[in-house]
Amino acid sequence: MTDLTTLLLQYFQKQCQSSNALSRIATDTRQVTSREILQQPWTWRQTTQLMVDQAEQLSKLIDAPAKPSLILAGAGTSDYIGKSVQDFLRRALKRHVDARPTTDIVLRPDEIFGENSDAVLVSFARSGNSPESVESVRIAQEYYPHIKHLVITCNREGKLARFARSQPELAHLVVLPEATNDQGLAMTSSYSSMVVAALCLAHLTQTKSLEAYAEIMGKLAEAAERLLANCPDLLQQIADEKFDRAFYIGDGTLEGAAIESALKMQELTVGKTITRSETFLAFRHGPISAVTDRSLIIYYLSAEPHRRLYEIDLIRQLRGSATTLLVCNQCPDTLYDCVDHVIEFDPRGEFSISDSYAAPLYVIIGQLLGFFSSLAFGLQPDNPPGTSGSYSRVVQGVTIHEYGQKLGGRN
Repeated sequence: MTDLTTLLLQYFQKQCQSSNALSRIATDTRQVTSREILQQPWTWRQTTQLMVDQAEQLSKLIDAPAKPSLILAGAGTSDYIGKSVQDFLRRALKRHVDARPTTDIVLRPDEIFGENSDAVLVSFARSGNSPESVESVRIAQEYYPHIKHLVITCNREGKLARFARSQPELAHLVVLPEATNDQGLAMTSSYSSMVVAALCLAHLTQTKSLEAYAEIMGKLAEAAERLLANCPDLLQQIADEKFDRAFYIGDGTLEGAAIESALKMQELTVGKTITRSETFLAFRHGPISAVTDRSLIIYYLSAEPHRRLYEIDLIRQLRGSATTLLVCNQCPDTLYDCVDHVIEFDPRGEFSISDSYAAPLYVIIGQLLGFFSSLAFGLQPDNPPGTSGSYSRVVQGVTIHEYGQKLGGRN
C-alpha cells in the first residue's frame, strides 16, 4: 500500500508540471512554505476523508441530545479558523456558536465559559503547544468540568493531543494528516485544512449531508488547483511593487479569510508592509483614511447578491485611489474598469461554491501575496528575520498565571 508521503510526493510532481512562479520555487525540496501552499488541495482531500470517517464519533459529541453550544478557540491564525466558520455553523446547527481566542479565554474564562452546562470547546491548533491554548483547556477541565472538548490539531504529539487521548470520556481528538503540520513560520495548509475539518461539523447528521460535504470539498480542491496553476505569476508581479500598506476587505465568512490574509502579509514581510483587514461597509468608518497611492487593496467579493451590492459600491468609490485586486467567483462586467487586477476562481460557473465554504480558497491569494512580498523584500519566507527573535513558530515568552489565584483574594 502506497503511504501518504509517497502520494504527496507524486502530487507535487504533477502540480509542478505547470511551471509558474510558485511551482518553480516548490521544486526545491528545501523550500518549505512554497510547498505547504502548493499542497493544500491534496491536504483538503485527505482531511475531508478523515472527517467523514470519524463522523459517527463526532456526531455523538456535537449532535448530542442536549445540542451543545460550540466555543471555537485558538490563538492567532488558529483563532481565525473559528472566525471563518462560526456564522455558517451557527446557521447550519441552529444553536449558539462563538469564536473566542484563547488569548481572551485565559484572561476571563468566567465571562466566556460561564454557567453553560452544555458546551463543547473546539480547540484548533497547529502544534497544540501554544501556552494560551493549553491553559484554556486546563482551566475548562479544572473549573468548568461540564464542558466537553473537541481537539482538531495538526500535531499528534502536541500537548492538546496528549490531553485529548488521556480523557476519552471528556474529549475527542482529530489529528489531521502529518503534512498539515506546517514547518514554515506562517500557518498555511494548517489553517485551510482545519477550516475544511471544521466545515464538516455542519454535516454530521445524515449520510446525504456528508456526501454533499465531500462533493463540495472536492470542488473546492479542484478550484484551488486551478488558482495555484494560473495566478502565481500575476501575484508575484503585484508583490514586486513592495507596497507600504495592504488592505484586505471581506464580509461574512470571507472576513475570516481577510483577517488571516492580512496576517500572512504582515508576518512574512516582518511588517515592511503594514496590513489591515476590514469589512466593506466598515472600511469607510476610519480605515479608508489610511489609503495612499502606495497601498494595495484586495477585495474578497461575496457571491451573495445582496451583500455584493454594498461591496460593489465601495469598489467603485475607491476606483483609482490605490492599486486594487478583485478576487471573486465571477467578476461582474461593470467592475473590470474599476480595479487594476481580477482573479476569478469560477469564471464559467463550474463549481458553484458558496461563501460559506470559500474561505480556504480566498486565503490562498493572501498566502501567495505574503509569500511573494517576502521574496520581493529580500526575505526568506520559511523563517523571515524578526525583531530580536521575538516572533517564532510557537509563541514564546508567555508566563501563565494560575487562574485559581484570583479566587483567593488580592495578589
